[in-house]
Amino acid sequence: MRTAHGWWLSPFASFGRVDGATAAQEADVGNAGVTGGVEFDVTPEFSLGLFAGGSAGSLRADDGNSANSSGIHGGAVLSYDNKAVFADLTIGVSRFWGNSNHVAAPGLAGTVLGADDFSAGASSVDMAFWGGAEVGYRSNLDKVDVAPYAFGRVVNQQLGAFGESSTSVLALSGDATGMTTAEVGVGVQWLGSPLLVQQLTITPSLDVAYGRRLGDFERPVSLLGNSLASTVPVGRDMLHIDAALDVSKPQSPLSVRLGYSGSLSSGAHAHAVKVSLIGSF
Repeated sequence: MRTAHGWWLSPFASFGRVDGATAAQEADVGNAGVTGGVEFDVTPEFSLGLFAGGSAGSLRADDGNSANSSGIHGGAVLSYDNKAVFADLTIGVSRFWGNSNHVAAPGLAGTVLGADDFSAGASSVDMAFWGGAEVGYRSNLDKVDVAPYAFGRVVNQQLGAFGESSTSVLALSGDATGMTTAEVGVGVQWLGSPLLVQQLTITPSLDVAYGRRLGDFERPVSLLGNSLASTVPVGRDMLHIDAALDVSKPQSPLSVRLGYSGSLSSGAHAHAVKVSLIGSF
């Protein structure tokens, strides 16, 4: 739950796995960073929030190929909450600086082109514009707040042009291109009753949602003058799980949230942990 007239700061770290049919399609992914923001009441029911952050990510394929990126992010969220109905609209933009390193040529192991001294690398600058919306209804069932909701989100990636420098004729290149993906789904939030532990109040919450991905993670590239499609083999059906413990002290303007987030689909899964410091003024 957001804190009106307040601020928050949240470092995070995540890890995940992409599964595929070959070593070139299987990879471990990781991401870490920090986000923060402020939120103000506009009316008793509407609030406006602004946020920004930075992150660093990595990908390590099972065949030895790798990629790294760093990014900055910013956006705004408009929220409505009348204690029963709640909704929010979020928009944001991200800029990424990335580089990749290939030490293996998929399918060419043991050939002259796929020699042991093969290496290729490239760098690029990418942009992403993203947004999301959520609307739900909150009710109380036996001292537990239950809130079913529907959501949708969309991401438009503007991928910069790149060209690999390589020790062989095998060098990928790609023109600047755009890619749009989206997800729609439904979920339910549970907010448990506060627990008093000595001088602390601990409130558990759980959010479980199902989403359906729309669009493909596919980019056209060129190799030896031939046009190819670079794809990410992940399923369209997504399961999202968010669990948190909010820890506060009576009369204190500060609270702490300990959270876990997980996203699972056929061919990929990701997990994240974060600690959020929330303050009011």
